[in-house]
This record gives sequence, structure tokens and C-alpha cells, in this order.
Amino acid sequence: TGARPWAMNPAPWPRPVWYRTEPSSYSLVGAGRCGSGAVPVSPRVGNTLSLVAAAVLAFDGLALVGLGYTSGRLVLIPVGLVFIVSAGLLLLYRRWYRRRWDDILAARRALSEEARALREIVSGERKP
Repeated sequence: TGARPWAMNPAPWPRPVWYRTEPSSYSLVGAGRCGSGAVPVSPRVGNTLSLVAAAVLAFDGLALVGLGYTSGRLVLIPVGLVFIVSAGLLLLYRRWYRRRWDDILAARRALSEEARALREIVSGERKP
């Protein structure tokens, strides 16, 4: 007989089954699993991770520069310098990010105070 036609599922594994899930925080519908905030991130953890990343980049850069200089492979020296510059840029960006984060937190506190004052005015507890 001739070749057998493909069945509905020719793959040896089962087809994926898609389930309806909660909308993510990116969705316009509302916050779901992604934006639930179940895992709070401490600023100390972020600072530690960025410092460790900068230290690893700087060490790798210095190692590449040293290896390039001692072995005579001059191609490694600019690559190492790029790593060192990347470590410096990471630290600069970290400082900029922390300043922006502090500005956002201050704005959130001010907005919270304003909302609290408006609630008091609407509920009649305080006169405008």
C-alpha cells in the first residue's frame, strides 16, 4: 500500500493545551499574577547584585588586559578595557537609578497624603 497520510497530531508529543490565566500587569484589563507584588524586592538586594556584577566585570576586564599584555595578544587589551568601562557604566547607572527611585517614592508619598486629605474632605471629617 501507499504512504499513510498524516494523522491529526503527527508529533510524538501531545499538543500543548492553553488555559485561560489571569491578566498580567501589562494588560489594560488589570493587574494579575505579574503585578501582584507577592515577592517584595529590597533595595539592599539590588545594590548588592549590581555591586557584584560590577566587581565581576572589572575583574574580568583586568584579567583580560593583563593576559593580553603578558601574552602579547593585543586584541585582548581593548576587550578588557570594554569590560572595565562597562563596570563603571553599571555603577553610574546604579546611582542614577537610585536617585530616580527616591524621586518616585517621594512623589508616591505626596500623592498618598493628598489622597488621604481628599478622603477626609469628602467624608466630612475635615473642612477645606
